Amino acid sequence: MIFIESENSWESAYEEVLKLCSVNAPLKILIQYGLNDKLRGELEDRETHWDYIFQDYIHEIGLVGYFALLVYVTQDDKSVTFKKMLYNNKGDIIDSGDIIIEIKNSR
Repeated sequence: MIFIESENSWESAYEEVLKLCSVNAPLKILIQYGLNDKLRGELEDRETHWDYIFQDYIHEIGLVGYFALLVYVTQDDKSVTFKKMLYNNKGDIIDSGDIIIEIKNSR
């Protein structure tokens, strides 16, 4: 199973992180809209303001599976760009970077 949550507000995204951490699934995905300066800095530092949530779950009951963060950045006529961070069950970031999805015109 894959669990997916989405959130428009970075300040309240921790609520979705709590929900996702509490489910036993091999993949949990949080899709976040918008990249403000604070979030950009956190992603560049490879650290989010909910890392303490991962550590609490690891300490108390453990984390299961992978947690993926996808942050919508931009869209134009040719592509959509997301920032990504992938965490393992130890709360470590094992992959990060950009995902660029090309938009093909159907004619």
